[in-house]
Order: sequence, then structure tokens, then C-alpha cells
Amino acid sequence: MSILASLTLSEVTKKSDAGQPHFALRRKMVAALNEQIAGAKAEANGQHYFREVEKTVVTDKVAGTKERMKVQRPLRRMWWTSSEGIVVELRFAGKPIKIVGKPS
Repeated sequence: MSILASLTLSEVTKKSDAGQPHFALRRKMVAALNEQIAGAKAEANGQHYFREVEKTVVTDKVAGTKERMKVQRPLRRMWWTSSEGIVVELRFAGKPIKIVGKPS
């Protein structure tokens, strides 16, 4: 009980991400960029990169049971090679994000 007696309580609470949507969007963009980096590294090594997504699949058509399975999908690349070198276009919700007025 000596450890519990030494604890101090405060009014400070951790803010949830539900009230601040820009944190969730930031985490989503960082995850997408990490996926692109992994895909670029795999391509540099001469390998193919596939991302895993969960998909609902009907396992028994008669009973109508469904099951969540992980399926491999090819990565949608945000980069390509041009005469200027490697070009990256950040996209969110299918639309390019302009940074300093330029899309890539």
C-alpha cells in the first residue's frame, strides 16, 4: 500500500483524437508514407511490395456466414521516374495535396 499512498492525482486528462480530426489524418498520412517507403525499398531490391488489407468474404453461401480475411493488394505508387529524377505526389482521398503551391 505504500506505492498507492505515494501517488498524486491531478485534473489533467489525455485529449482524445476523436475531438481533433487533424491528428487522425496526420497519423493516416504518416502510415501511407511509411508504406510508400517500404514499397520503394522493395522495388529498389527488385521485389514486389504488397500491402495487406482486411476483406469480408462469404465462407458459406447457404448459411450466409462471413469471415474477415487478410488479402494482399498491390501498392498504389505515389512516385514515378521522370527526366528530372524521382517525383513524388502526395495524395489524400484520391486528390493531390499541394505543398507551396505545387502538386509534386
